[in-house]
Formats: sequence, C-alpha cells, structure tokens
Amino acid sequence: MKRNRKRMLIALLAICALAAGGAAFTAAITGAPTNAVAGFAQTTINGATVNSTHWVLDQTGEYITTVNLNLTADGTNGTATTDPLPATAVVKAGFNVGASGAIDWASCTTATPGTTKDFTCNMETTANPSGAPAAGATLFNISASDTQTGSGS
Repeated sequence: MKRNRKRMLIALLAICALAAGGAAFTAAITGAPTNAVAGFAQTTINGATVNSTHWVLDQTGEYITTVNLNLTADGTNGTATTDPLPATAVVKAGFNVGASGAIDWASCTTATPGTTKDFTCNMETTANPSGAPAAGATLFNISASDTQTGSGS
C-alpha cells in the first residue's frame, strides 16, 4: 500500500511540474477571448477586435509561417463590434524579430472583403522568408486601417 502511495505522489508531482512549466511559456493575448493563449509577452491590436488567432508553424516548429485571424470592427466610426471590417480595410500583422526588435509586418488577406471576419497573414516575408522565428519573437502586433478618404467608416 505504501508503494502505491509513493507512486501516486510521484505521478502527481510530475503532472504539477509539467503544468507549471507549460504555463510559464504562455501569455494572454489582449483583446482576445480569455481562453486564447500564445507564447508572446505582449500583443498590441489597433483598429479591430480580435476574436480568435491560430498560429501555423512549419514542420520543424521553428517558424510561424501563417497566422489566421478572426477580426471584427472595434466599434469606432459608427460600426458595431460584431461588424466585419470594411472592404477597404488594410490588415497587417507582425512579430518583433532580430536584434533591433523591429516589427516585421506581413499583409493579411481575406477572400471576401467587407463580408468576412477571417483573415490569413503570410508571415513568410522578404526579411524572414522562412516565417517569424517562434523562439525569438516576444511581441505580436495587429494593425487594421481603413483606406477610405473623407468621413464615415
């Protein structure tokens, strides 16, 4: 009976250590649902509300090649927070990379501008042809801007 208790205690401690270690490598994404987590220390979102994010890694797990976003309007310019972004919206996403910590911006596209909330960002840029280095990035930014001129949304 004592042997079984020892084994149970060791198994329980191992599970707790794994859970604590996993939590240390995640950070909540600001503006996203509370169940969304990613391993970035800081996220900045301008011009939209992020409902969900999905990171796609390469086969080695070293690079983030694609980011899939579900975005809605942020409630400014007469929009509701459930509205899709305007068809003229320009969406970009980027990670800080390299020693300078500069943001490497990637363009995000959607199949049906103005009607869908789903955007795909190809993180394989000229500066980082393999994608954003997952280990080196600590900051994730999203920028959504409306290119219409004049007043209104």
